[in-house]
Amino acid sequence: MDLKWETYKLFIFDDPNAEYKYQQYRSDAEEQLATDPQLVSEVDKAAREGKRAAALAATVKQKLRLGDSPDEVRTWIDETCKYEPGRVVKSVNTAFKKAMDWKTGKGVLREKNRNFKISLPYTPIENGLHPQNLRALPSSPRWEIYIDETGKEFSAQAQALNETDSTLGRVIALAMPESCTLPGLGKSTHATELTYTDIEAMLHTLRKSDAGILGATLKSDLHSHSWIAAIVKLARWILLMLPMDGQTMVTFKIENRGEYRDSRSMKALEETLLDELRRLAPERFATLNLSLKLIDKDERYNGYVDVIANCWGSSDKTKKKLLNRTGWPGHCLLQSTDVAEIDRLYREAESDLDPATWFAICTHLTKEPGHSLFHDVLALLGERTRCDAALWRKYLAEVRYRIAHKRFDAGSLGRALTWLDNYHPSSARLPGLLELQMKSAQLAGANHLGQCDVQQVAQVMAAANALKEESAHDACEAALRIAISATNGFDFTSAVPFIEDWLTQPIAVPGRLNHGKLHSTLGQLCAFRGEYPQALAYFEAALEQFSQLSDPDQATSNRRQTEIYKAIALMDLQHPDAPLAIRAITEQATGKSGAPSIRQLARSASPLRFEHYLLLRWLVRGSEETQEQLEYLGCFDDWQNHEGHPWMLINAYRAWMLANSLKSVEAVVYLQKAVDECCDEENSAILHWMAHCLHALGDSLALELEPPRRTCPEAPFPSAHLGELRHATSNQERIHALDTLLPFNFH
Repeated sequence: MDLKWETYKLFIFDDPNAEYKYQQYRSDAEEQLATDPQLVSEVDKAAREGKRAAALAATVKQKLRLGDSPDEVRTWIDETCKYEPGRVVKSVNTAFKKAMDWKTGKGVLREKNRNFKISLPYTPIENGLHPQNLRALPSSPRWEIYIDETGKEFSAQAQALNETDSTLGRVIALAMPESCTLPGLGKSTHATELTYTDIEAMLHTLRKSDAGILGATLKSDLHSHSWIAAIVKLARWILLMLPMDGQTMVTFKIENRGEYRDSRSMKALEETLLDELRRLAPERFATLNLSLKLIDKDERYNGYVDVIANCWGSSDKTKKKLLNRTGWPGHCLLQSTDVAEIDRLYREAESDLDPATWFAICTHLTKEPGHSLFHDVLALLGERTRCDAALWRKYLAEVRYRIAHKRFDAGSLGRALTWLDNYHPSSARLPGLLELQMKSAQLAGANHLGQCDVQQVAQVMAAANALKEESAHDACEAALRIAISATNGFDFTSAVPFIEDWLTQPIAVPGRLNHGKLHSTLGQLCAFRGEYPQALAYFEAALEQFSQLSDPDQATSNRRQTEIYKAIALMDLQHPDAPLAIRAITEQATGKSGAPSIRQLARSASPLRFEHYLLLRWLVRGSEETQEQLEYLGCFDDWQNHEGHPWMLINAYRAWMLANSLKSVEAVVYLQKAVDECCDEENSAILHWMAHCLHALGDSLALELEPPRRTCPEAPFPSAHLGELRHATSNQERIHALDTLLPFNFH
């Protein structure tokens, strides 16, 4: 290896690890002092000249960018480089030529792109899993994985960059099964040279194919100290996620970079990776054959990966919109710690799971297909738990803790409870109190799915009455859940007497937390009946009790929920304090005020879902909040979608605002998604009813939707009033109809 030339290239080609590698080359030169005493000084000279050439090249680009004419820049180069070494002059002239070619090419592209209009259809996401997510793909005996990157920062400094920074290192993989239908590209394809029409056509071809896609950034998921470390980490994740059924050959084709140009340099990484995987899951990876190869940029499928990488790392709004139509961001191209969290869970699955990790795996199961390692892990753990009542109790305690602190979503809670029910200890009948806790937790899970099972409620009621004196706290908790279950059947009165009876008990009997919840529950029942002044009084009493709790987490989570109930009641009452209350809640949640607060909620995920829902419920109600609506709609490209309540309402309100902004195509996508999500839960009549209400809202907004997959439930739902919403012609008429069809926080 020519150490002088390699050192020079480090700086002129802007290697992100240039200084580190330069010191390595210098050490190599020192080892050759006996045979070449001048080599160290020549390596140092090459480094100085490389830095000088890079600085001059950067100045050339800046001058052209700031408006200097080509002749002016040419004159400056001739004058400045008069006494520079030959290779520095050559590098600067090359930079000038490339900059001019790029500038000329950009002008041609700009003209070709002038009248471009996006026609790429939106991609539907089924059950939270994109069809091109690696975990959604069928198995194949052979895979070819093409890997490319975008951005410049592939060191630890990447953590300091924003997710939207174009210099942030991103690594993207295209996974092609043996039967892949993706056509090869006949010539070298570089995204920077393509028109929007060309890019859209390639994205459409990719979307129609059976190839899988996975990409992550070095900010979080691929946090590494070098490019090759990030590549290996992504390769490991791919192998963990790919479906494997018997003998499987996986060949990685990685675009070469820097010193990595010969595939022989990858052999040690290949063997290390394979050994690590076989130790993690011996049966799964016993018949895996693995190959890591370095390829040139002109490989016939690499152009597809280059286009994905370019669109993902670009600040170009049209490219961002095209990419969002594919549905890849957030599902295949990850701008969060989803993949890193899954990787952590895979690692911890090697040993007995602590309760928090067990619940986290239950949370991730919604995105895992049948071939996922997680299913095997939970099944094996379940068999051990059947023989270990103490371990089972630990997992039940984790569920009860998460319910108490509201740290769950409906799907994860349901999956955890189903697992507990399937694997409860078979050696003996559960003690009465433990059985009540289990049934009460199951009822809480059913409530969050909008279910109302009369037999389940009767069993919980009987157990609660029998154990009231043994454990008043648990019995009261069960009573509260029975009351909420009744509301899912549009019964807002039958629970009032026994909730009021609990309120007559001294606070010490149910405990202050439950005493506050009793007030809050009565407030909700009043609000469902339209008795808003009484509801507000109950909410205030609940907030007073919660403020006296010694556990700050419990106080905060319960106050947060009740403040939202109170704000909804103020909104429905058209109270002048409603806007102030809503702003206070959203600003408290985001730590920001005004437009930045709205933008953060617009981009937020599940942790702020209820504040997000509250904001949207408010925005569709008033024409005076036009600026807030524009701020929210301006974040369209960054909107997220997650599982469970209230995401169907969030999407419905998004659709409503989009329709009001004359963006009917986008509105149909979001309202259809809301309707379909309501139909996903098989045993929830209230959600099936909500689906028909949202479909009627679509009719009112002149949006053409597919009808709900499930028939419209009748009594006790007010189906006779659906026509009022369907034929509503103004926002106020729609809101009035929804208040009847889906009272209080049902909409």
